[in-house]
Amino acid sequence: MKNTKTNYHKLSSRVVLVIAGGIFLNLYSFGFTSERPDEFGYSSLRSKVSLSRDEIISLLPLTSQSDKVAQQKILDYFQEKIEKGLLSSSPFELALIKDLALDQWDSYLDSYHNTFAALCVRKAHKDKGWSLPEKVRGQIIDQAKEENARAQCTLGFMYLKGKSVQRDDKQAVHYFKLAAQQGNARAQYNLAIMYDRGQGVPKDDKQAAYWYTLAAKQDHVSAQYNLGFMYENGQGVPKDDKQAAYWYTLAANQGDASAQCNLGCMYENGQGVPKDDKQAAYWYTLAANQGDASAQCNLGCMYENGQGVPKDDKQAAYWYTLAAEQGNARAQCNLAFMYNNGQGVSRNHEQAVHWYTLAANQGNARAQSNLGCMYENGQGVPKDDEHAAYWYTLAANQGNANAQFNLAIMYNSGQGVPQDYEQAVHWYTLAANQGNPRAQNNLGGMYLEGRGVLQDYEQAVHWYTLAANQGYAGAQNNLAIMYDSGQGVPQDYEQAVHYFTLVANQGNANAQYNLGVMYNNGRGVPKDEEQVAHYFTLAANQGHVHAQFHLGNMYYAGQGVPQDYEQVAHYFTLAANQGHVNAQYNLGVMYLNGKGVQKNYDLALFWYLSAARKDLITAQKVLKNIFKQEERLAEYIPKYLEDIINLKDYTQQFLGVHELEAMFNDPEGSSNTSFQEQGLAIPLLYPHYRALVYMEEETLSIIEDLSKIGYLINGWRLTHPSYRTEHRGQERYYEEYNFEESIYFCLGKEAVEKGNKLMSILKGEDKKWEAALASVAFLEKLFKGDQKSLLGKAVNLQRAVRDGQRIDRDEFNALLILLEHPEEALSEHSQGEQVLFKEKEEYLHELEEIKKLPEHLSILLKQGINHRNCLFAEEYPFLK
Repeated sequence: MKNTKTNYHKLSSRVVLVIAGGIFLNLYSFGFTSERPDEFGYSSLRSKVSLSRDEIISLLPLTSQSDKVAQQKILDYFQEKIEKGLLSSSPFELALIKDLALDQWDSYLDSYHNTFAALCVRKAHKDKGWSLPEKVRGQIIDQAKEENARAQCTLGFMYLKGKSVQRDDKQAVHYFKLAAQQGNARAQYNLAIMYDRGQGVPKDDKQAAYWYTLAAKQDHVSAQYNLGFMYENGQGVPKDDKQAAYWYTLAANQGDASAQCNLGCMYENGQGVPKDDKQAAYWYTLAANQGDASAQCNLGCMYENGQGVPKDDKQAAYWYTLAAEQGNARAQCNLAFMYNNGQGVSRNHEQAVHWYTLAANQGNARAQSNLGCMYENGQGVPKDDEHAAYWYTLAANQGNANAQFNLAIMYNSGQGVPQDYEQAVHWYTLAANQGNPRAQNNLGGMYLEGRGVLQDYEQAVHWYTLAANQGYAGAQNNLAIMYDSGQGVPQDYEQAVHYFTLVANQGNANAQYNLGVMYNNGRGVPKDEEQVAHYFTLAANQGHVHAQFHLGNMYYAGQGVPQDYEQVAHYFTLAANQGHVNAQYNLGVMYLNGKGVQKNYDLALFWYLSAARKDLITAQKVLKNIFKQEERLAEYIPKYLEDIINLKDYTQQFLGVHELEAMFNDPEGSSNTSFQEQGLAIPLLYPHYRALVYMEEETLSIIEDLSKIGYLINGWRLTHPSYRTEHRGQERYYEEYNFEESIYFCLGKEAVEKGNKLMSILKGEDKKWEAALASVAFLEKLFKGDQKSLLGKAVNLQRAVRDGQRIDRDEFNALLILLEHPEEALSEHSQGEQVLFKEKEEYLHELEEIKKLPEHLSILLKQGINHRNCLFAEEYPFLK
C-alpha cells in the first residue's frame, strides 16, 4: 500500500515579485527602481569605486571653481583610478570628460549621465545616504517650480526618501505626477509604483498599468517588466499572455534578468508565444548568468529533463546549487533530490537531508513531504517515525497529496502516531480528491474492509475505478476482483478479464496469475491452456508462488506445455523455497524417485520433513515408512534427570546472588535497594557480575533445552553430503558436530542455532562465555588474594554498609576516583586492604562451581542422548 519514497517532479515557477524596490538616488533623473547589477552597464565600476565625501563635492559642478579647473580635476581623478586598474575606460569616454563644459547643472546631467563621473556620484549618494548640498537642494526646488520635469522627479524622490526634506508620500506622488505628465519616463514609472503599492495614493492597478505603459513605451526597462507581469496576471489590465510576452521580450532584450526568466517560462509553457524549449533555455541561461535564482533553478530543471538542452544531470546540479545557495527553496528541494538519488552528484543522504531541511523550513511542501520520507526510512538521519509524521503533517496541511497519502498510511498502521483509522480515511480522502491514485486505491480498500468508515462495496468500487482509470495497476487488479466476485457491481467476468489484462500487461504478477485462472476456468474468455501456461509463466518468473506450483503441475501433465520433468522440478523448487507445502511434498517425491532430478534420499527426506512439520498428513505417512527406529527411545534415565535438577537448582541460586550484586553496583540503576541510590556502587564490579549473570542465564537456557527439546541427537545421522550443505537463503537447516569422539547432529533451523551455541560453549569458542570465565578469575583473585588492594578496601566499606555500619562517604568516593584505572584495582597498595567479609569462603566456592558449568553441560549432553532421541520422536509424532 505504501510507497517507500515520495518521488516528485520539479516544475518551473513564475517570478511573481513586482520589481520596484531598492530605491536609490540617481543624479540624472533621481528615479527609484530595482537594484539590478548591470542596469547601467557598468557593474564592475559599482563594485570597485568608492569616493570620499570631499572627493564627491570636488567633482560637483556647483563650486566657485572655473569650468576648466573642474574639468581637469575630474579628468585627473579618473586617470589615476584607471592607472591603478580600478576602472576601465575608452578613449571616447575620456574625451567626453575632457571636452564638455560644466558650467550648467542641466548641461552636466544631459551630457554626463552615462559617464564614470555621474556613476560615481550616483553611487556615493546611494551608498552613503548623503543629503544634497544646500545649493543643489535649492536649485532642484526652484527648477521644479519652473516645471523642469527632471527636477520634479528628483524632488518627488527626495520627499519619498526624506532626503533634505521631510518625508511625505503624498508630496512625492504630487511631484512624480507633475513630471510624468510632462513625459518624464522615470517619473511615470515611479508614479506607477506608487499606485501599484497604494503609497501616497489609494491602490489603483489600472492607474499603475496606465503609467507603466507610458514609461514602457519610452523603453523604461523596469516599467516594461512590470507591465508584462500585469498583463500575465490580469492586474489592472485584461489578462493577455501575448501582451505579457511582448513586454517581457522588450525588457529581456535590455538585459532585465527577471524579464528574461519570465520570458523563459512563457516559452517553456507555450504561454503567449509558441512553446519552444530551446528559447526557454536561452532566456533562462541569460538570466541565470546574471545570478537570478529562479532562472538558475528553472535552468537546472531544463538540464535535468533534457528540455531545450541536452540532458545533463551535472549541469542540473550545478545550477540548482547556485540557486539553493541563494536560498531558493525549490532549488534546495531539487538539489536534495539529486543528492538522495546520486543524480549529477555523488549519492549523499546527509546532504539530501540538509537541503530538504532548509527548503522545508521555508515552508516548501514537497521538501517537507520528502524530508518525512527520509526520517521514515532512516536515510541520512536516524529512523524516526514521529519526525516523519511531523513533516508529513506540515506538508499535508498545505495540500501536498503525497504527504497526505503517507500520513494516512502512518495513521492506518499506528506508525509515529496513534493508530486511528478515521484519521487515515480523512487523509486518504484529501489525497484521493486531488487525484492521487495510490490514495484512491487505499481508500477503496478502507471501504471494502470497513476500516474507519462503514463497509461499502459500492464506494470501494468507486475509488478503485478512479485509480484504475489513471492506470494504477493495484486498483485495476482490485477492480477486476470486484467484477469477478460481483461485490459492489454486477458480476461481470468480461470486465474482470479486461482489468486483469490491463494490469497483467503492466507486469503485475498477481494479475498475470489471476488472468491465467480466468483462462483456466473459462470465465470471461474461452478456456485456453496455452494462455493459462503463458500467464502462469509470467507470474512464476516474478516469484508468484501459486503460479510456480501450478505451472509445475502443468509441466508434469503436459497441459498447455510439453511434458518436462526438469521444468516440473524447477518450478516446484521455486515454490517449495517460498514455503508452499504441496510443492515441498511433490519435490520430496521427485528426489525419492529420481524423477526430473538425480535421486537424493537426504533431499527427499528434507522436503518431506518440511511438509510434515506443516501438518501435511501425506508427508507424515511417508516419513513413518522411511524412518525405522531402534528400540532405545522408551525410558528416561533417572541419573540424568537428577543431575539436571541439581544443576538447575544451584545455577539458579548463583544467578540470584549475582543479579543482586550487579544491581548493587550498577552506576546507572534505578532500584531503591541498590547502592547507587546512596552513592555506594562500585562501577568496576558491575560488568564482572553482569558477565556471570549472562553465563548462568545461558546455562539455565541450555538445561531447559536439553531436558525438553531434542535438538542435539545421534543415531539418526543423515549421511548424504549435499544434505549437510543445504541452505535456505542464509539459514542452515542441518548441522553435524564432532565432540569428544561422538557425532551429534541438528535438524531444523532452530535446532541448528541452539546446537551452534552449545558447541561453541563446550569447545571454548564463545566470546561472551570466555569473558565470563575471565570475570570469575578476576573475582577469585579479589576474594582470595594476599595483597592489600584498593578494590578490596572499597568492597570492605560497601559490605560494612550492607551489615548496617556507618562509613566515611568521602573516603569511599575518593577510592572510586582512584579505581577509575582498573589496572591498579588489584595491585598491592599501601592504603589498600584484603577482602574481609564473612561470606567470602561461600563466594569462592560458588565461583569454583561456576567454572565447572561447561563440564556439567558436557556430562548432561552425553548422559541424555537417549532421552533427547525420544524427545526428537515426540517433536515429530508422525515418525513413531
